[in-house]
Amino acid sequence: NRRPPFRISMNDCNVYFSVATKDHWKTTMVRDVAGVYEDSTLFHHAMKVEYNYDIKEVADDGDCLFMAFAHQLYGDDSLHAIMREKCCDYMELHSEKFSEFIDTDNHYRDFAHYLNTMRTLRTWGDNLEITALSELYLRRVEVYAQETTPRITLSDSVNYNNELPPIRVSFKNGNHYNSVVAENHNDTILNSQQVGEFEDAVLGALSSL
Repeated sequence: NRRPPFRISMNDCNVYFSVATKDHWKTTMVRDVAGVYEDSTLFHHAMKVEYNYDIKEVADDGDCLFMAFAHQLYGDDSLHAIMREKCCDYMELHSEKFSEFIDTDNHYRDFAHYLNTMRTLRTWGDNLEITALSELYLRRVEVYAQETTPRITLSDSVNYNNELPPIRVSFKNGNHYNSVVAENHNDTILNSQQVGEFEDAVLGALSSL
């Protein structure tokens, strides 16, 4: 841990003062986001205490949702591009349903424009993509929005009557997802060497209906 220690002094009247080194300004946090680090730390601690879950932090660069899902499903967040591709393929296959939720008045010309945008790396995914991925993998999704009680994503379009564990992700700052790792996470992941094969089999079966 390379974080500097807290340095304080106390006088004879039990009054405390801050002891500042010459490079003190290099070690301070950003004042405008005061409380964010503390809230995140408290959330991590609560998840550990209540469920023995760890939070796997992923890059905050627009790919975070797909990174979190790739880590949940395959144990490897570097596979996020494949998660994105298969998610969009699934949404395209069910365009009649998913297109209803796209803002074509202000942001997108049509659903095809939305999908082309979403297929681009570093494009933020959100609730629509979570629903699509939940349906594709037939697994409910637990979203922990910095609280230990999750929001559950389910869909009326698929049957969740299986023994598959839920996909668990955390959500913070209004736009960032991380992977929530259970103690038995490694026992539940798919073979990363076969990434895309399961997805293609599902998509192929659905397209032939």
